[in-house]
Formats: sequence, structure tokens, C-alpha cells
Amino acid sequence: MPTSIDSGAAIRARTGVQARRTWCMPHRPARLLGAALGMLLAACATAELRQGPGGLPAEDAARVSLIVAQTRAQLPDRSATAVPYHARKLPGPEQVGVPELALRGTGVGVTPGLKRGEAPQVDLALYLEKRRYAAGYAKVGLPGAAEEIWPIVAYDQRGDATGAFDFTYVLATPAGNLRYLSVVGGRYEEGDDGFLGFEGTLVVPGAGNDLERWERAFKIDFGYRFPAIPLHQRKVEEAGSIFTELARDIRELERLKASLAARSDPPPEAQDTGQTSAEAAAKSQSLREAHSSLVDDTERRFLRYYYLRRTLSDDYVAFVTTNHYRWQDRAGKQAIYDAWKAVEFHHPRIDELVTGFLPHTKAGGKVLETRTAAMDTITRNNNWGKDPAREVLGQ
Repeated sequence: MPTSIDSGAAIRARTGVQARRTWCMPHRPARLLGAALGMLLAACATAELRQGPGGLPAEDAARVSLIVAQTRAQLPDRSATAVPYHARKLPGPEQVGVPELALRGTGVGVTPGLKRGEAPQVDLALYLEKRRYAAGYAKVGLPGAAEEIWPIVAYDQRGDATGAFDFTYVLATPAGNLRYLSVVGGRYEEGDDGFLGFEGTLVVPGAGNDLERWERAFKIDFGYRFPAIPLHQRKVEEAGSIFTELARDIRELERLKASLAARSDPPPEAQDTGQTSAEAAAKSQSLREAHSSLVDDTERRFLRYYYLRRTLSDDYVAFVTTNHYRWQDRAGKQAIYDAWKAVEFHHPRIDELVTGFLPHTKAGGKVLETRTAAMDTITRNNNWGKDPAREVLGQ
């Protein structure tokens, strides 16, 4: 099986066909096209295609090796038994990569020309191994038809999956036809931080795999405007900043409270301060006002903090179902998870800060209610359970 759309050497060697970059051969005899197509479909025999250096999937090479060993046992008189032979082992997932959901979207069909007529839809989910984003398959749902699995039989890649890229996949349908899926993606600048977008185009070639006279194309919405910095991550950063401020606030409240206590019941050696009664009263009043103002500010910060914790938990649950997250490889997903997890390390210190705040206010019930609501949401969403290290690949 060829490893890229450009690599036509394998096709030419096996079929004699001078394959073009897109494998569009409208002027070739039908028998040569059939031979090339048959070769491609033969490469689809396995449900999961993972190319080796020469284009043969590692699983297929291992299965052929097993068949060789079995025939040797059955026909020893027709085997070169003197030649040492060790059957190849089927490679494990850690060696070849297991396809996992990378993109999911819905497309609207168009035909050549400027006019738009009937617009059928297609649902497409692309599963890729994330080492090279080269092997896998698509699950395709067309109107009025059962979902089909179209294996990737060849590909062409420009750019890098972690940056700007233009990938093309050649898919084989169960009916023996070829389809071409183009996925273009990357970050683009707009506003302060920019966006991340994915554009999909599924091409149905014309008769004889003719791409010059294509029959229909589906523009697939994989998501065009994902904030480059996810919404939940902004909330993680703000919650972290408020957490630091709250620790400072509680320390200051304790200092103000101690100063007020010292003025209401000063020790004997501090009785003679040289202050008049009016000056002492004014100082005490200033301390009480500072304490009261800081209590109000601290309460607002607690309420904002737990609002952020509750909503960012919901935002994170929503984010992991987007193509922005699905497209990431394991390392990328882990980095996103670890960044979210930063707020979880506020415990148990944030609970200690709440406990330290309550003696300073008579309205602590509102803070406790907000905290309870946030913790209930976090528990319900089970964000901890979304650790990529716990994911089962291929699902």
C-alpha cells in the first residue's frame, strides 16, 4: 500500500500505471484503472491500516508470516526447512498506533458550477492514529443509508498536525470506490488571541475516478472558530489569581482584627501612647472600616472564585467533546488536562481560607452555599475522570 498520494512508485511497479499525484487517470484504459483500484482495495482488507516503511501494513506482514509458518507445518516436503524461519509477531498498539476519534462533523453537498441545487448531507467521523496522523478510517453516514467504514488507503501531508496543515486522505468505500478527504487546519489571528479552525472537504470523483470532472463535494463543518486559548483555561488562570489574593486577604484580616483587639484591651505597658481619646477613637474607627471593607472585598472574591470553579468545570466537560480537543495527540491532551488540574491543587488550602474567613463575617452562609454548589458541579462532571492517561485508545 502506498504511503502517500505522491508516492506512485508502488503503483507503477505493480500495475504499470503512471499515477498522477491525485490518482486521477481519466484517459487511461479501464482495465488499468481496475487493476490500480483492485490493488488499493486489496490493501483495505484489514480494518486498521498502519503502513510500514515499504507501504505494507505491519499487521498484514505479521499475518502473512503466520500463514507461512502454518503452511510449512502442513507441507514440510515443499518447504525449505533447512532455512531458519521465525514468524513475525503482530505489533502491539504502542508500536503502530491505534486510530482514535480525531474529528467529527456534518457536511453539505455541492455539485460543480456556481448554482447550488439539492444539498444532501453527510456525517463523518475521522479516526486517526496520532503518531503521524496517517493511518485510520472514516465512519460515514449518508442520508437513508447505514453508517459505513471507509479505510484510509493512501495519504498526502503538508505541514504538521500541531500547527498549520493540509492533509489529504484517500478513502475506499465498501462498494469499491475511492473518495478524497481534505482536512485543512491551524491557528489564524483575529483579535487579541486568534482562533483555531478545521475545514473538511469530501470529494466524490466522476466516473473512472475522474477528479477533473468530479461529481459532488461535501463541505464538512469541523469547527472554524475555536478560541486559541480555551475559555476554561482563562478561568483557570483567573481562579489561580483570586486564590493568591484570598490568601493575602485572610492574612490582612487577621492583622486588622488583632490590631482592633489590642486597642479595645491594650496591655498595661501600652496604656500611655500619648494619644488623645479622640485620636484613639479615630484610629479604632479607621481600623474597623478597613476591616469591614476588606471583608466585603474578600466575600466578593470568594463568590467569584467559586463561580469560576463551577463554570469552568462545565466548560471543561464541553471542551473535551470539541474537535479542538479531539485533534490533539496524547501529549497535547495531557497538557490541557494538567493545565485544568491546577485549580484542583488549591485544595485543601482554599477550604482553610474559607474557615479562616467565617469568623470575620456574619454573612458567611452565602460563601458556603456557593462553595457547595461548585463542589457539587465538579463532582457531577467528574473532571478527574477525564485524564487522557485513562483513555482506552480506539474508542
